[in-house]
Amino acid sequence: MQIKKNILSGEEYPLILAPMAELSHRGIRELIHGWGGCSVFFTEMISASGLRANSPFERYYTDFGPTPSKTIAQITGSTTEDIIRAADILLEYDITGIDINMGCSAPEIRKKGGGSAWLTREKEVLYMLRIIKNTMPQNKTLSVKLRLPAEKEMSDFAMFLQKICNSGIDFISIHPKTSKEKHDRPARWQHLKELKRFINIPLIANGNITDCSTLLSRKEEYKPEGIMIGRKAIQSPWFFSLARKRMSGDKSPFTVDIEGEGIKAIELIKRYQPPEFWLSRIKRFFLYYTKNLFWGHNLFIKIKNSSTTEEIEKHFLEYFLKNPQEKIKEEK
Repeated sequence: MQIKKNILSGEEYPLILAPMAELSHRGIRELIHGWGGCSVFFTEMISASGLRANSPFERYYTDFGPTPSKTIAQITGSTTEDIIRAADILLEYDITGIDINMGCSAPEIRKKGGGSAWLTREKEVLYMLRIIKNTMPQNKTLSVKLRLPAEKEMSDFAMFLQKICNSGIDFISIHPKTSKEKHDRPARWQHLKELKRFINIPLIANGNITDCSTLLSRKEEYKPEGIMIGRKAIQSPWFFSLARKRMSGDKSPFTVDIEGEGIKAIELIKRYQPPEFWLSRIKRFFLYYTKNLFWGHNLFIKIKNSSTTEEIEKHFLEYFLKNPQEKIKEEK
């Protein structure tokens, strides 16, 4: 089963950038695009209420470059009205589709009824999806991304999934953790085998893909129609390129200029994000990117405590003056 419409390019197995707050913005998408990109880019969460109110930063959230035709806008909101109206606004853009966030576990979002709190609001969810589906052009996709429920039995959740799939959406993404489980908790992929029996549309699986061997084994064992990559794609923006090579059987050396890509990330964030966001977005990126380095934790502490982007760049470059052997990394 393949994902419908314009998400796939040829016969490429879908490898998808996950929606991540403060990470899946245009700057990071540009960095990944420089390595050949991925099958589909998800944006970071776009606030439905903020979009409707035309808040001053929304133009950065609705910058769908570098490839709008391979980009899905993810909406987060706590009311059906907000999400329906936000979807109407986003459909005016040249994007490949819209995704509804029903998986975010952030307490401040859940308390308002958004994110994974939607898993307890079945009637509203089905109503909302039907309304949006009726307004969707044929060439755009509608999808849902969710987690496992903390409040429902798995059998009840399976029935809920079946109803969502029958609402007319084009595919569904599942991160097999509950809303109460943090990022360092392993995703429970084994649940996907059972849940797949109730899903009659393409399933995108997400969670704890840390290297190519894990990606290949998950693809083979669980057979999702696509795999979504999150934090690994931030740690290694070249991961999609590397994964495509390894999936094709190409085992040739793959080298990366760690120093050069880090500087490029800073430049792209400053180019495509407002100055008010520079420090938070750059620090968020280096939280993961410094994992490529032996003394990365010490470097990140310096970056975290920096008060300017110039100070961050200074600490980053000084690291390689002291550790020149780490400038170039060979990936497996």
